[in-house]
Amino acid sequence: RSSDLPESVYIEERAFAYCEDLKSLTLGKGDVISESAFSSSADLEALSLASGVTLEKNAFFGCERLGYINGSETGNGKAETTIGREAFAYCDRLVEVVIPSYVSLIDESAFNSTKIEKKLELPAGITIEDNAFFGCKYTGDLTIRKNSKFEKQVFAYAEGMGTLVIEDG
Repeated sequence: RSSDLPESVYIEERAFAYCEDLKSLTLGKGDVISESAFSSSADLEALSLASGVTLEKNAFFGCERLGYINGSETGNGKAETTIGREAFAYCDRLVEVVIPSYVSLIDESAFNSTKIEKKLELPAGITIEDNAFFGCKYTGDLTIRKNSKFEKQVFAYAEGMGTLVIEDG
């Protein structure tokens, strides 16, 4: 099953934790996903973020099958999106993570101990807090765009890495 959330939805804490049968989810502009709202949702494979979305602490923590994170077509860059602390920590099967241009902040430990197989792309001008990718395992490529701000130990204890591309600026 897939689900497209309308704009400005507030999902309560742990509302869909341990949810089964949800394969893909598209978040609408202005949605707020509370702490642990979709944590450990075993079947979630794909997530699309619109602009103005707020992902709070542990929003998708431990989603074992989550493979793809990207932007949705509804994102127009006018409203900032933030990825909260440990929002995607312990997601073991990420294949491609393409952070859309309207994401302004990746909070502390947001992708702690994840595995990213093919690609991680970070937009220009993003701020990435301490330990955001602490202990990650990469087998793919990492692209960093210009004017990005990295706090302390963003990639501390990260393992492996394919090609590192850093844009000028």
